[in-house]
Amino acid sequence: MKTTADNFFSETAEEFDSGYSKSTVFKERYQVWSSLWPEYLPAEGRVLDLGCGSGVFSFALASRGYQVTGIDGAENMIAICNKRKKESNQENASFILSKIPFDKSLFDIKFDVVISSSVLEYIEDMDKVLSDVSSILQTNGIFMVSMPNSLALYRKLERLAWNVIRRPRYLKYVNHVVNRDAFDARVKGFGFELLHSQYYGNQSKLFALLPDSAASTLFVSIFKKK
Repeated sequence: MKTTADNFFSETAEEFDSGYSKSTVFKERYQVWSSLWPEYLPAEGRVLDLGCGSGVFSFALASRGYQVTGIDGAENMIAICNKRKKESNQENASFILSKIPFDKSLFDIKFDVVISSSVLEYIEDMDKVLSDVSSILQTNGIFMVSMPNSLALYRKLERLAWNVIRRPRYLKYVNHVVNRDAFDARVKGFGFELLHSQYYGNQSKLFALLPDSAASTLFVSIFKKK
């Protein structure tokens, strides 16, 4: 059976989840995203966490009063989410096990916000997902998404390491490493207005003197549906 990104992240779910308490990279991701929520997200509403992983962002938003639905194709990620929901009694968070792109019939409502943190790079048909996101968002709804930055020196070294030693393992499943400006333009083509975009994720102090576009492994962009 072909190993997929969903299989890989299901097998590594516990390790991934622990990253938010142990990894400086994961901690920075959370800090960057959560710092942008008060400015760009509506004060309340329905949120779809597309590729929710172990639910860290889902529960953070649910604790702020949003009605959150998390969806992910990795079975053990959803298991962690449901276990955490039971332990925390967080009734305004729910989780669905489903591949992405998802079946739009799963939802009979439109969302006020869709977030997707480091997910779309693993999806072969990214345009299908962008089209689906546009269709399930309310007019003026917010789409917040992060992607790997193709201009980063680290990404170039990472690809070299993969070619030589087949590490890091997750790179086997990555389909898209993108230029920020080109990606933002691509999303705008699905009926979105760009509100904000920023680089983050400096993997090494050795890159500190480089411009952000070369030093940062990721970027996050925030769009409003027209």
